[in-house]
Amino acid sequence: MAGSTFAASLAVWPQSALAACATDPLSGEALYRDVETYCALGDHRTASIGDNATTNWLKWKFENLGYNVETPQVPLALFQPTDCRVICGGSEFEAFPAWPVITTSKEGIRAPLALAGSSDLQGKIVVMSPTYRYGSSLTIRGFGDQAMQLASRGAVGVIIVTEGPTGEIIGLNAYPGKFHWDIPVVLVAGRDGDAVRALAKRGEPANFILTADVDPDATAGNVVARRRGRGKTVVVSTPKSGWFTCAGERGSGMAIFLALAQTLAKNSKIDLMFVATTGHEIEGAGGEHFLEDHAPKPKDVRLWLHIGANIASNTIRMDGEKVIREDTIHAQRGVLASQQLLSAARKAFAGQPGYSEPIDSNSDRAVGEVLIYRREGYSPLIGIVGGHPLHHTRLDTPQNATSPEALEAVARGMNTLVLIALD
Repeated sequence: MAGSTFAASLAVWPQSALAACATDPLSGEALYRDVETYCALGDHRTASIGDNATTNWLKWKFENLGYNVETPQVPLALFQPTDCRVICGGSEFEAFPAWPVITTSKEGIRAPLALAGSSDLQGKIVVMSPTYRYGSSLTIRGFGDQAMQLASRGAVGVIIVTEGPTGEIIGLNAYPGKFHWDIPVVLVAGRDGDAVRALAKRGEPANFILTADVDPDATAGNVVARRRGRGKTVVVSTPKSGWFTCAGERGSGMAIFLALAQTLAKNSKIDLMFVATTGHEIEGAGGEHFLEDHAPKPKDVRLWLHIGANIASNTIRMDGEKVIREDTIHAQRGVLASQQLLSAARKAFAGQPGYSEPIDSNSDRAVGEVLIYRREGYSPLIGIVGGHPLHHTRLDTPQNATSPEALEAVARGMNTLVLIALD
């Protein structure tokens, strides 16, 4: 099935886009078409059909660029929700599982609702409403820790209202080693929050259903592409998995990642390694696996560039439940760079909102995978990161999140930065 999904996605590429990729991979049109293709593969949850199809697509792309490609498998449990909803007071609310996924029977759990602040939670389905944060992770204070506390106080289920600017369900990155519960926990949309909280305040009886196909022995592939060359290795990394289609979150970085693979291979003889990791939304498991089994030693690395989330996203505004993409750039983003590269980053991204004032990657403001690679001793190090209102929502689609103009500006800036860093 993954292969057929990959093959079908290629059919959406017009010949003009293929020609643009061949002539100038840094052009906005070529980059945007890669974002569209990535999203056409489906939801990118780790080990899912869409994630595996992405592995196949990337392997094909890199092999056509002359790279040697490995796809080492990472053991990770797979879940595919089949029925996830809350029924109460004559209303039905769409839901999405929080990891780890604890399922119910097909009939679900029937119990009264209660607010998280109630004194008696025994036998209740408890509603909690943590404050919105760009990071969208269970590790944020008031998310996973609170869900565990509610479970320990006798709750039979937990409903997390994911407040946010879009009103959508927001997927929360999972950390099974830190957060684990033996009751079902689900996420509901912020736009449903008032209604769900009102029902909980009255203690209304509810039916809470969470069923899923679960494969505890699934695997997902990292993609490790190598072009042997001169000197120490230049490593370029980016995650490839995420909760939904992830156009701005992952697709924009994926497109620029592929463009750099083409330009650097064509215009230099340096030793290149490009790695796209799976398991990003589940404790960054694919990245850890890569460091353990395939990453070169820090002493053998000339430069490490990490491409993070939402690196080329437009500003948006909401018109009810409709997304309006603006021509301006969403400035909640930044460049993290080793001290010796700060001046080069300023030059490469001059005039680009959020990027023109880079941050020292050794400072306490460093985030995400950059922290992991810094901890392992890789230097010099560059990280490109960003937040966005569509982050981890189903509204994160190409037409909503990004544009050819936004992509091209970042791609050319990043290409310039790498060339300066390697000079």
